[in-house]
Amino acid sequence: MKKIVGIFVSAVVMLSFCTPVYAAHSKKIDVLLNNSSISVEGEEIAKAGESYTLVNGAKVPYSINYAGTIYLPMRKVAELLNKDVEYSMETKTANITAKPGSELLPPITVYTELTYDVNGTPELNFVLYNLSDKDIESYSIMVYCYDKDWIPIIKKNTKSNFLYFGGDNILIKGNEIAEKYIMLEGLNGTEAYDLVVQEVIFTDGTAWYR
Repeated sequence: MKKIVGIFVSAVVMLSFCTPVYAAHSKKIDVLLNNSSISVEGEEIAKAGESYTLVNGAKVPYSINYAGTIYLPMRKVAELLNKDVEYSMETKTANITAKPGSELLPPITVYTELTYDVNGTPELNFVLYNLSDKDIESYSIMVYCYDKDWIPIIKKNTKSNFLYFGGDNILIKGNEIAEKYIMLEGLNGTEAYDLVVQEVIFTDGTAWYR
């Protein structure tokens, strides 16, 4: 499953204060600072009232609410997307750029087939296709297991429905495939699943991270 990071802002009820700021052409406006919590895919990254600390130690608002729209610091958005921010003093332009090896979509595609052994233990057979021209030396993938109604199958010893697997010191050459399989032990009853590529490490030292 390929995911693209999405930003979801959940409002939090609290006492807020108005702060006058100046927009373009010296127009005076009133905004609300830090009156919203910020979540990414359900994971809270900032609570209402918190500030965002820049690399130079300065604190800035995590959120600005103006005219019914919530604004976030550009650098924080870039950080959540695993990107960099460049600023040109000459053109007064801020630009979000990709970090080396940090493309938004994973550089591998995974084709899978779910089977079962004689004891009913699910087995996930998969084919990894290296979409890049570079050789892969390791990778990690999460598989989330569900029953036929997409209700999570909970593994007793971990109290979770996911399993982490991967390969170290392997070699998948650029634009080539590798066939693998994994036993989903403790997850009997699995009939549906999601795969999420977590990281891919290349032999040249570069990497892709979710």
